[in-house]
Amino acid sequence: MKESDRIAIVEQLQREGVLTQAQLNQLTVQAQSSGGDVLDAIVQNQLVTEEQLTQAKASVLAIPYVQLLDQEVSNDVLNVISQDIAENYQVVPWSKQGNEVSVALVDPLDYKAIEALDFIARQDKLSMKYFMTSPTSLRSVLHQYGNLNKEVEKALKAQESGELLSDRSIEEDIEGAEVSVKSAPISKMVAVILRYAVEGSSSDVHIEPSEDGTRVRYRVDGVLHTSLHLPKNVHNAIVARIKVLANLKLDETRLPQDGRFHMTVEGRPVDFRV
Repeated sequence: MKESDRIAIVEQLQREGVLTQAQLNQLTVQAQSSGGDVLDAIVQNQLVTEEQLTQAKASVLAIPYVQLLDQEVSNDVLNVISQDIAENYQVVPWSKQGNEVSVALVDPLDYKAIEALDFIARQDKLSMKYFMTSPTSLRSVLHQYGNLNKEVEKALKAQESGELLSDRSIEEDIEGAEVSVKSAPISKMVAVILRYAVEGSSSDVHIEPSEDGTRVRYRVDGVLHTSLHLPKNVHNAIVARIKVLANLKLDETRLPQDGRFHMTVEGRPVDFRV
C-alpha cells in the first residue's frame, strides 16, 4: 500500500471520530521514535477495531465494504470459487444475482488475486463485483466450505465405531427402490453427498476411485470441482448404496447399467439418473 494511502486511512479514521486529535498527536510521536508510521502505531495499540480499520481502508480505496460475520453463503455461491483458490488468494464469493457474483477480498490491491478472479469470470461467463472485507469476515465464510466435509466425517466416524445413524428422509423419498441397507452411516454419507449436489446446483456428481482413496467431484456450470476425499475402504459400500437406490444389480460390475431414483431435498423433488 502506498504511503499516501496509509496517511489517507489515518485521516479517514479521524474524520469518522474513531481517533481524537490528542491520540493522533501521541501516536505520531510514538511512530517517530519507533521508526514506523502512525497507521502501524494505531494497529499496535488496538485503538480501532478490525472492522473499523477495514471500513476506512475501503473508503480510501473507493471499494465497497462488506461485513460477512453473520452471512450464510449458499453452496451454489461458494462453488463459483473453489476452496483452494479462496484460501490461496484470500477471496470469497458471498452473493450471486444472475451472472453477477459479489466477491469479497482482504486485499483488493492483490493483482494476482484479481487476475485469478478475472480468469474464473471469463471461463464461466460471469461478472465479478468486488468488495473489501476484514480477515475475520473472510474466515467466517471460508469455514462454510468445510460443512460438507464435517458431515461426511461424522458419518465416517459412525461407520468406524459401528454406530447407526438415522436417515429416514432419503428412505421415505425413494420411489420403487429396494432399500437393503437402512439407518446406516453409508446411507447418511450418500444422502449428504446428494444433498450438497442439489444445493450447489450441480449437474453431475462423479464418485471416482483411485489407488489411495475416493474423490467426489461436482460439475457446476460445466466445470468439475473436487469437494471431498474419502477413504478407500468406503468406496464399494457407497457404490452399492447408490446401486440399491437406482435398482441396479449389485453383482454386475462389468456391463454398464442404467437406473434412476427420486428423492426430495428441502421440499424440492429431484430425479437422479445413474
